[in-house]
Amino acid sequence: MAVQKSVLSEPEISKLLKNNYGISADKIQRLHLGTANCFKVFTKDTPFFFKEYQEAFSEGDLRRETALNKFLLSQAFPTAKFIKDENGNTYNYVNGRYVVLQEYIESESYVNHDLPDSLLFQAAEILAQLHEILIGYNLPVEMDVMWVKEFSVSQTYAKYDSLLDFAQNVEDKAIRYKISEDLIFKKGLIKLIKPYNEYFDKLTYKSTHGDYNSMQYLCAGDRIKAIIDFASAKKIPAVWEIMRSYMQSASDTKDPFDFDVSKFCEYVRCYMRFSALNEFDLKYMPYVYLYQLGRSGYGYKEYMTDAESKDEFLKFAFWRTDVCRMLLNKADEISAKLTAL
Repeated sequence: MAVQKSVLSEPEISKLLKNNYGISADKIQRLHLGTANCFKVFTKDTPFFFKEYQEAFSEGDLRRETALNKFLLSQAFPTAKFIKDENGNTYNYVNGRYVVLQEYIESESYVNHDLPDSLLFQAAEILAQLHEILIGYNLPVEMDVMWVKEFSVSQTYAKYDSLLDFAQNVEDKAIRYKISEDLIFKKGLIKLIKPYNEYFDKLTYKSTHGDYNSMQYLCAGDRIKAIIDFASAKKIPAVWEIMRSYMQSASDTKDPFDFDVSKFCEYVRCYMRFSALNEFDLKYMPYVYLYQLGRSGYGYKEYMTDAESKDEFLKFAFWRTDVCRMLLNKADEISAKLTAL
């Protein structure tokens, strides 16, 4: 679900590839992956992957991602190599957006909540292996103590009130009612999650992918061949990435109220075969995830702006709020079962 419309037409992409890379494209196919604009480039000899980043990405972001990609390949971690242009550049700036070209890895891909269990548990192991490879690798720290201190109940109320005001302009009565119902629920959640502030200084922070879920896995049969898209790589609480990756990939989470606690515990157990978590990580994992979701209005704002896939963003927002409702009821149970591992 692309956040922004592409600034490049297919003929413009073909021209860029020819001029910058000496590549003649026979066909360019739009790929509906993630929030960037992505394309498969067909040539006489080999296909390539072309990506146009969102406007918010800076040159620093691109430098960080391409450096990380090079490091991961040097450590034999499976990912897609960036292709340098004829001037030795790994990225270019065109029409106000950064673009890159990568090798195209033939594979199967899965949408969220559609990953077979055999691949799901394998993904947990690969995530743990990634965390071990990245020990000592310098990435920006997010969701840290300063981020927690910046959390203001009144400012979050104001943010949700602003979205509630926007929602009154939604023409569809049922959608308008559902958005309002969700935002009122999230306003009520804010004071409940405020005490979770104190958990963050006890957590294990690890350098990680930052957007690890089934849409980033390139699969072949019963194995995951590669992990792609490290544009959001950062150092954050490991438990947030672990729980988020499960929630966005596992088949039992399409409806959050079907969340299988035992299956999730097995996912965490698979992770812990390769990378350690402490008792605080296990105890506070569901509360950390609820805390981040509770203070985020992501999806509602995108729906009420000019996002290209606005209906998909709204669907995602509804899902995230239902995850909050589920966790509000099940967090204690999840915590107890995780600490018993």
